[in-house]
Amino acid sequence: MDGFNAPGSAGETVVFVAILAVIIGLYVLMRRTYRRWQDQYWERHHANDPVPEEEVVAVPIAEWSLGDPVWVVDGPYAKLKGKVAEVRGSRNLLIVEVDVYGRSTPVELSPEQVLRARS
Repeated sequence: MDGFNAPGSAGETVVFVAILAVIIGLYVLMRRTYRRWQDQYWERHHANDPVPEEEVVAVPIAEWSLGDPVWVVDGPYAKLKGKVAEVRGSRNLLIVEVDVYGRSTPVELSPEQVLRARS
């Protein structure tokens, strides 16, 4: 087999390189688009805006009650808003329900990790 279609010919090599370049280009484009989408999603749904000073008040554990709005200021849930679901005075803990990925999630926090938010 002579000519363009012969196995191992320069023509096959050129076609192979062209197809490989297209595949790599599509992969790079896909990764960039996905990263951009992730960044936009994170900014829309999980923006870490600073807690406004006028919205928080420090409160000892004895003064917490169910349903109090709070800002989490320390730990992995920092800067999320939630509501007190339970007060465990014996262990000096608050159970706060925060919104994580659209679901209400109970989290154990110490009183130092939260500040009362104004309603």
